[in-house]
Amino acid sequence: MPENVNGNEELATLAAVGRALTRTLEPAELAGEALAELLPALGLDLGAVYLLQGEEFVLVAQRGLSPEFARAAARHPKDHPILGQVVRTGNPIATDGFASPHAIREGIKHAVYFPLIAKGSPLGVLAVGHRSGRNLTPKELVLLEAAVVQFGLALGQAEAHREAMELLERHKFLVENEFVGIYVVQDGRLAYVNAGFCRMSGYAKEELLGRDPLELVHPEDRERVRESLARRLRGETAPPSYRFRGLRKDGSIAHVEVFAQRITYGGQPAVQGILHDVTWEAEAERLRKSLLEVAGEILAAGDVGHILRRVAQAIVDHSPFQRAAVSLYDLTAEPPLAGPVVQVYSAGLTPAEERELLAQGGLSPQHRQAAFHERFRISCSYYIPHDEVPWEPTVGIPGRASQDGWHPDDFLFIPLRGKRGIIGHISVDDPTTPRAPTLGMLEPLEVFADLAAVAVERAAELEELRRHKEWLRGAFRIAQELTRYPTLNELVQGVLDILKRELRYEYGMVLLADGDGLLVAAADSSLPGRRFGVGHRFPLDQGIIGWVVEHREPALINDVAHDPRYVIGHPDVRSELAVPIQLGPELIGVLNIESTVRNRFRIEDQEFLSTVASLLAVAIDVLRTREELKQIAIHDPLTGLYNRRYLTEVIERELERSRRYGHPLTFLMLDLDHFRTVNNRFGHKRGDEVLREISDLLVKNVRSADMVFRYGGDEFMVLMPETGGRAEEVVARLREAVREWSESSGFDFEIGISVGMSVWRPADGRRVEDVLEEADHRMYLDKGYRLGHPG
Repeated sequence: MPENVNGNEELATLAAVGRALTRTLEPAELAGEALAELLPALGLDLGAVYLLQGEEFVLVAQRGLSPEFARAAARHPKDHPILGQVVRTGNPIATDGFASPHAIREGIKHAVYFPLIAKGSPLGVLAVGHRSGRNLTPKELVLLEAAVVQFGLALGQAEAHREAMELLERHKFLVENEFVGIYVVQDGRLAYVNAGFCRMSGYAKEELLGRDPLELVHPEDRERVRESLARRLRGETAPPSYRFRGLRKDGSIAHVEVFAQRITYGGQPAVQGILHDVTWEAEAERLRKSLLEVAGEILAAGDVGHILRRVAQAIVDHSPFQRAAVSLYDLTAEPPLAGPVVQVYSAGLTPAEERELLAQGGLSPQHRQAAFHERFRISCSYYIPHDEVPWEPTVGIPGRASQDGWHPDDFLFIPLRGKRGIIGHISVDDPTTPRAPTLGMLEPLEVFADLAAVAVERAAELEELRRHKEWLRGAFRIAQELTRYPTLNELVQGVLDILKRELRYEYGMVLLADGDGLLVAAADSSLPGRRFGVGHRFPLDQGIIGWVVEHREPALINDVAHDPRYVIGHPDVRSELAVPIQLGPELIGVLNIESTVRNRFRIEDQEFLSTVASLLAVAIDVLRTREELKQIAIHDPLTGLYNRRYLTEVIERELERSRRYGHPLTFLMLDLDHFRTVNNRFGHKRGDEVLREISDLLVKNVRSADMVFRYGGDEFMVLMPETGGRAEEVVARLREAVREWSESSGFDFEIGISVGMSVWRPADGRRVEDVLEEADHRMYLDKGYRLGHPG
């Protein structure tokens, strides 16, 4: 405001602001009117009003701000550094330093923030400013503070008006609400009744006005009601509320609770009462007791199906609903709410209705998601009026009867809430009570549903425990069977024998990983002309089996004709089940069974086959480990030749064969010449290399039936079954091979072999020890002659 503005003009400005604040009682409009008067009067071009709403400051009116800035500054938290401080301290704050990019772009140079207060409570903040850079004068600040006080008072008035209107609306709602009965008794007659009273009694308004109210009271309760009316009319103290039994027009009894007081009506004393129908509360108590008795029974039950069947029947027997269906979701799904319905039991349905319900397969997860929406929630249940049903009319079974407040196509779901969330639901309809579901009606059913969920989960756990025990017994039996097979071929064929006993299928095979493919190691078929038998090789990326290899997951195919991965092995095959055989990260193979029947295999079959595959993987690993240990036990670790310990076992076996067939058994004892020189001059590492190279020469230059042993140090033994006089040829070949090797070895001395030969014949009757000693003696004789010092 210019400095030369006098006091009269200031008063005129305040008067204009005051008039603006009387034009409306709506806060946002009030703010707009105040800014429209204040800013021009003070020569300011920017203004904003923020009101506290919950934990935020909300911009309700602004003047002179760009739309972009207004959008960016529309909301601020309650702890905003400026707005929050103004409200906390109750003091205005002036600032001319703005770091916000939005404020900088807006060109704001100076701003002052004033608290808006009414009845001592903060309501918000008024902010004014300009882009010119000048500061407000003391007179302008005083004028602003006076206007802010006016504005705060106006906002307080608006808030009071809003509260009064809300109170008036609540009173109007209370009076006109059909669910609450209101009456006035004057001179012993009904002088006023609302729609709720008419609904409760069943009479029309014109049938009630002027009537003695005691005619609507049960004869046994009339004296108590008459006395209560009389005491209130006399102004005496009486209980604010009491209960009695009322008589409806149709002769039925309604339990009601009345809140009554003395009033003046039309200038004369009267009694006003508010009636609340508590009939359902009495029914709810009876229902609660009945359902708790049933709950004790189902909690002791151990069969899920029995529990679900009993729950459905109990609701029909004891609640106001004449039909009920209980659906249980797949408890193995995560969460069960997202799984399919696995069991449905009903009560109160006709056989045709029950068949139709079961044919639908239960409410799908998508439909459940729509049904269990917050907008349909009542207490812990979900009530869907017929005109808001979020799915097609073919879902569910149509109701049979219509009541006041209940349509035949309404839905009411009471969830079964377990440890893992909603595990199922109870669907009820055809109520006998003429009202929509209320909290009082639902509470006993919800408690019963919670107890039913506990019983179902407990029974399911017991069933799972029993199945697990059976599984353990079966797995132990199969594991024992698998340990009896001594070889891999017998093991894989034995697995198919076990599967044939436990599962129904027409073709089965065990495929083992073999390089870059899978090899059929065992097969069992009752189908003629099957394409794939033992020895057939599959690429790793072929068919359903290849998919199992790639994903390391089971594959259950109900109809192979609709699966593009299937490779036809027989034209009659319709379903297939394949599981990986793996031990940790190692894929050993695939276990595969096929059937000529569609949908032959179930998830339980998949679990069983996976268990067998796991046991088979362990059995195969045991066989491999056993074979590796055996090889380690009978082979020399340096040369890879058979060791001396294994020689004893082989000799006994070969002697027995020689006795049986009358064939000779030849022993060659060999010793390297000059081997010590190698160790002395070139070291033991080179000596080990020589031993390995000589060992390879020996194996390559004996017959395939001959066996080479490392006897000790640089000594070797060759065992030659059924030699037939050809042992000398083998000896000559060995000497020549070693000589050639020695010439190319780079040594400046010759390494050769000294050989001692001895033959055991069945008819000789000699001990094998004598034969070995003879071979050893001849070997030393040969070494002496060859090295020039015969012994």
